[in-house]
Amino acid sequence: MRKTLLLLGMILVLGFWTYKNRFSLATYSAPNVENLPEANGLMYVESELSYSELAVNLYKDTMMPVFQEIDFQQIARENQQYIPPTTTLFYLNTPLTVKLIQLNPLIGLDLPVRLTLYQTERQRTFLTSMSPQYLLRRYGLNDPKLNRELEGYMNELFGLIGEEKPDTILRKLVVPKEGIKMKMANGSFEEVLTRFEQAIERNSHYRKVFELDYVELAQEQETIIPPTKLFVAGNLVDGITAVQGSQTLGLDEIPQKLLVFERDGEVWIAYNDLAYNLKRHRTSLSPRALNNLQHDVEWLVNQVAGDYPQALWTRIKR
Repeated sequence: MRKTLLLLGMILVLGFWTYKNRFSLATYSAPNVENLPEANGLMYVESELSYSELAVNLYKDTMMPVFQEIDFQQIARENQQYIPPTTTLFYLNTPLTVKLIQLNPLIGLDLPVRLTLYQTERQRTFLTSMSPQYLLRRYGLNDPKLNRELEGYMNELFGLIGEEKPDTILRKLVVPKEGIKMKMANGSFEEVLTRFEQAIERNSHYRKVFELDYVELAQEQETIIPPTKLFVAGNLVDGITAVQGSQTLGLDEIPQKLLVFERDGEVWIAYNDLAYNLKRHRTSLSPRALNNLQHDVEWLVNQVAGDYPQALWTRIKR
């Protein structure tokens, strides 16, 4: 009898631990074991400098200050998870940003320009970003002059660590709006913004990292654009699971970016397709982990859009 109770107790403890760690236990069916830069559209360098030395160089130039940062290792540590040093840095070039937004507001989803600095388990250090070619083609901006301007800015950023000619991965040409999902929202632009704040407050798993009002940036350049705002937010605890499989996912997928913009009297929400970016970065999650992360994104988007029945159904399915 005593042995039976002991065995039952061990089974209950193991079951509870498994449930609690269901995301960290998620397996990758096609992992990027080396965590090398492999995504189509990436530009990157492998540096001989250490991770900390690279970070110092990226922060020291006051003419190109870091606008925002996301330290994935710190987030993992706060939630009893592990990931090698991985940080995404956002750089805000206001004149260039406004010029791009004027041409296609959707590009606000991939702005400000960002770099992901990371160290692999084998102590190799990389600095990565999205290439100008990939970025502009994704938004149908096939302008050679604009490409040279954006490429020049990106090369300046890589030049902060003494690397002015990064390698570029372009296995195939990207088509406009590739990997982007869109949903029309109910109500006014201001009502959508209010629902976003309410959704974040309502769900303790979500965290808003930062927001960027492109209208304010345009005003600094004495330019007028329709309401356009970027939110960087999401379930960072669950997102770490994906970044463990490919650290370059910190560039564009984790945390989720929601672009809210108004055009022709309609309010739209644009966001990245998780499945698309997992494939692009050559990693994958277990079906359960993928399902949970997708439901997290869909719930947030439906809440912000004011599609409450769909938001409720998404929560029930999870």
